Amino acid sequence: PFLPIYFYPLLSVFHPGYRTEDHVYQEDAQEFLSFLLDSLNEEIVAELSLVRGADASKSTSAASAEPEDGWLEVGRGSHKPSVILTKADTFSQSAVTSIFGGKLRSSVRRAQVSAASASISPFYCLPLDISDGGVRTVEDALFKFLAPESLEGFTDGRLHEVTARKQTSFEELPRVLILHLKRFAFTDAAAKVSKFVEFPAVLTIPASVCAKAAPAQRRYKLFSVVVHHGKQAANGHYTADVLQANGSWFRFDDDNVFPIGTQQVFSSNAYILFYQQDRAN
Repeated sequence: PFLPIYFYPLLSVFHPGYRTEDHVYQEDAQEFLSFLLDSLNEEIVAELSLVRGADASKSTSAASAEPEDGWLEVGRGSHKPSVILTKADTFSQSAVTSIFGGKLRSSVRRAQVSAASASISPFYCLPLDISDGGVRTVEDALFKFLAPESLEGFTDGRLHEVTARKQTSFEELPRVLILHLKRFAFTDAAAKVSKFVEFPAVLTIPASVCAKAAPAQRRYKLFSVVVHHGKQAANGHYTADVLQANGSWFRFDDDNVFPIGTQQVFSSNAYILFYQQDRAN
């Protein structure tokens, strides 16, 4: 059987500072996933730079590109700017970003100011707060994440405090949408949020929160669920349920791989959800 321990010697090759005796140290699945995707992207970009004989990117992570005076976006039927793009962070492009990389737009509009300021930032995993009692489904958590919010501390040109609202939307949707349900809360001590959050087999992102996505790009099908087993945040065990081509589900539990029922998958306390764009419809 395949054993995860086979990875340990390989890790020491790619990471000289890694010690085999450290393999008992556990990592959070979402943090490890983000680190893995970021590292893969960096390595691919570096190799492409060597192949092309030039630097393929000025940065190997989410590098900030800030125009000195901001960028203006002109609204339809008007010569006046409707949005001032003040900041645009980008991933260095590779096969990893083309599959998993998305972009969020955060717009802030002040009262009595015609143009909104906006920033665009990339993401691999979308963190969704599920601690609120009103969040019972993934759609609830997504709506909460994208809901407008009031901001304090903004002033006008006369230094008078004014009301401002922030709106988050999708600038670009990824081919694979990774949703991270935030099950670990950190206040005085780490605690796990063990509530059940319903998640759909097919997820459609509303057009109202998408800047450019076509209908086919907004429809996603679930293909994998990562679950954290255990009552505490400091320890526990992870499993992954994966959808097969024939429509059946298999659970990957370390070196144990076995079929499970659909009902068991959708009744689990999901930690990370993987959705793939359903371009066939």
